[in-house]
Amino acid sequence: PEKTAAWMQAVFGWRIRWQGPALESGFTLHIGTEAQYLAFYCPADSQKTPSDTHGFLGGLNHTGDCVRDLVACDARAKKVGFTPREHAVYEPLSRFYFCDFDGIEYEVVSYSFE
Repeated sequence: PEKTAAWMQAVFGWRIRWQGPALESGFTLHIGTEAQYLAFYCPADSQKTPSDTHGFLGGLNHTGDCVRDLVACDARAKKVGFTPREHAVYEPLSRFYFCDFDGIEYEVVSYSFE
């Protein structure tokens, strides 16, 4: 959770809202904005996840994260070591994808065409 939170602060400008001990000796971290957040839970005994979450019931496929400045977010993602891909512009949005250090896919979207 801490490594993921660090790059989310750098790329999205989010802040850690809370972190601490969690159920069954695990650790939880909440990161996001004033209006919303993601909760990351790390069990004391972590297990590997499947490499393809598209066929995994209960697995996370990807998140959609809205930003005002897609170009700036793309640059920040590259700066922390990600490879943005699948850039597209179509009504009503523009977007790109990247995978984080754990292989989780993120879709970054802007509804602003300015």
